[in-house]
Amino acid sequence: MGTIVLIAPSRVFELFVNEEPTVDILRAIALVGATAPIIWVSAVTAAYLRAWRESNKVLISSFVATWLVQVPVAWFLAIEMQLGLLGAFIAYLGYHACRAFVQIVAIVCIRRRSSERGLDF
Repeated sequence: MGTIVLIAPSRVFELFVNEEPTVDILRAIALVGATAPIIWVSAVTAAYLRAWRESNKVLISSFVATWLVQVPVAWFLAIEMQLGLLGAFIAYLGYHACRAFVQIVAIVCIRRRSSERGLDF
């Protein structure tokens, strides 16, 4: 069912609703559902860093992802490109992708630093 919704969301959603704004919202939600693995990686890497008492890395990655990716991309896509809610949701996914990337880099650095000290985990 998820694949059908991803391929032809408007046709599936029109079975239940006929109003265009509602169909737009459902398309955005389908996009988030399809990219759930990115959100999952973002959450798992944050939990990993918190478990190793590196919460400051999570704070930095969230700050960078929000102010350097999510806000500008949301403004550009939602307002300038007139994608509306879909543009805002795309920016939300960009936030999670950026956050996951920064956190993965932090984890690699922490593991490398730990292995140099002889601490394997």
